[in-house]
Amino acid sequence: MWCRMNKLPRVTFDTNVCNVIHEPGKRPRDVDPADAGAIRKALSAGRIRGYVAGAALFVECLSFEDKLRYLAIAGTRAARPSPAEAMVRMYRDLAGLGIQRLRGALLMGEDLITDVLPPAPDDIWDQAERQKRFHDFVEPYPRHHPLIDYGKGLLAAGLQLPPPALLDDKSKAGNRWEREMSQKWARALLAEWEIRTIQERKAFRNKVGDIMAEWCDVLIVGAHHAYGNDVFCTQDRGKNGGPTSILHTRNRDKLAAQGIRIMTARELVVAYGL
Repeated sequence: MWCRMNKLPRVTFDTNVCNVIHEPGKRPRDVDPADAGAIRKALSAGRIRGYVAGAALFVECLSFEDKLRYLAIAGTRAARPSPAEAMVRMYRDLAGLGIQRLRGALLMGEDLITDVLPPAPDDIWDQAERQKRFHDFVEPYPRHHPLIDYGKGLLAAGLQLPPPALLDDKSKAGNRWEREMSQKWARALLAEWEIRTIQERKAFRNKVGDIMAEWCDVLIVGAHHAYGNDVFCTQDRGKNGGPTSILHTRNRDKLAAQGIRIMTARELVVAYGL
């Protein structure tokens, strides 16, 4: 189909597919290694154009604790947590196959981990239109607001934050001054994690991690939509997030009405004869 149209399919890959493109035999129960290998070969041969959303790098490259640490300092000049080396190697391998990064701010207007995959060009819409499409898509969803509410709830219940880190800043005039790190709600999440026992951390991680995962799914699909790509390739059916999850099968018709075409790895291989 793609060759008759003389147009290469633009495919955004979810994290669960990226892993098997990198290592086709990694999860044979989820993706047939032959399908993963076919997609890898098609990318290498330039038969499809591949993309990964920036929020996927946040999901894959930072541990849960480092995600909390990042959220507590987003928007400041504090040093960011280092991404996991194994994940960096994986995404650099994907970059070698031509996969590019879709921009879409995670928090405080920031893109995170920008040096692993090259940025995708704005070759369908200009930057302003792409950013508007992203904003218009993600705005109706709760996104990170449940995290804000949870963090504020911890503070309201009496959680005491450690003394805030003060960050050196510099005005245009060159005068130095100090300001407190922002996001008290995010600092509360990190503080709560640090004071909990190992047994308590599991429940905390399950709750907060699920909220993070759904937020990032919205950002990932939003970036796909913003760039106008043809297919969003994922094995995720939103079961863990329940019926309100953006990727739950009950919500696929809504996404389709917005022009978002979702395929599994197998469906992608069949549809484009890979």
